[in-house]
Amino acid sequence: PFFERDMNQNCLSRSKSSTVLCTSQTTTVSPNATATNPLVRVSGSTVDYILPYSRTVKFDDILPNLNATWTISGPHSVYASYAESLTLPRTDNLYTVYYDTDGEITSPIADPETSKTVDVGYRYQTGALIASANVWFTQFQNRILSTYDQDTGISADRNVGDVDLMGFDTQLGFAPTEGLSLYLTASYSDSEIKSDYVTGTDTIAVGGKTLVEVPDWTFGLRVNYENGPMTFGAQAKYVGERWLTDLNDVAVPSYTTINANAGVDLSYFGVPNTEISVNVINLLDEQYFGSLGTGISYTSGLYATQGAPRTFQASIRYKF
Repeated sequence: PFFERDMNQNCLSRSKSSTVLCTSQTTTVSPNATATNPLVRVSGSTVDYILPYSRTVKFDDILPNLNATWTISGPHSVYASYAESLTLPRTDNLYTVYYDTDGEITSPIADPETSKTVDVGYRYQTGALIASANVWFTQFQNRILSTYDQDTGISADRNVGDVDLMGFDTQLGFAPTEGLSLYLTASYSDSEIKSDYVTGTDTIAVGGKTLVEVPDWTFGLRVNYENGPMTFGAQAKYVGERWLTDLNDVAVPSYTTINANAGVDLSYFGVPNTEISVNVINLLDEQYFGSLGTGISYTSGLYATQGAPRTFQASIRYKF
């Protein structure tokens, strides 16, 4: 893939900030200006700005993706894959600029996030049973984390450097009798930020810490039963503890939620193409946190959104 960003900033930009000033006021050279840092100010202000600019930023890479599967015999097979990926900085990040030591305009988060993933697994599949297990390892460079700011309504990104992620996943699908199916999943993941990183003039001691929002264990169970016009189902989900900060000084606890559903096809009772369904979200009314607003430390303006309480939904659907 290859990408090109043609950027034209017609306003004044505050150094290393997303703040801009769009004005027709005359600018003067800032007292802090140097040959490689030509900052300006507007009348009556002590804030330094970068003059309007145009620049082009290009990204390209070669991303191999290799997959192999070997059917050992009958229902048994093994597989392996290797894949690389590229994630570009958001355009907003590229408009957050400053002058580098050569006097060129650049961005704090200018480099793309790249990853390399190796995945090896085993699969067993018959008509009534499918089971698989795999181990994986992902190596990130320039790992970019995005956090939504509830007060400003925008997302802010930070680069935590190189990160290693590894774990395993297992799945089991089983249909013991006609109409009844079960599906189970279990996953474990471990992560490590490889070294400290610098933000501004501060060194953030995160080397060896765990990546935010990544639970160690997750489990899932889904049971579904269909008999004539009736459908019944339930599913449970467990999510382990998750860190809120890069420094691993604040975490949200693990939680388990259970959802249930039931439905009836009214075409069995003379009403064609019509279905009624009832769903219960968070059946046990578990108190838990869903989405997280992460940060560097507990002073970073963190937040965690409360998960949905017990909720009942009923709907009728007509097909035409």
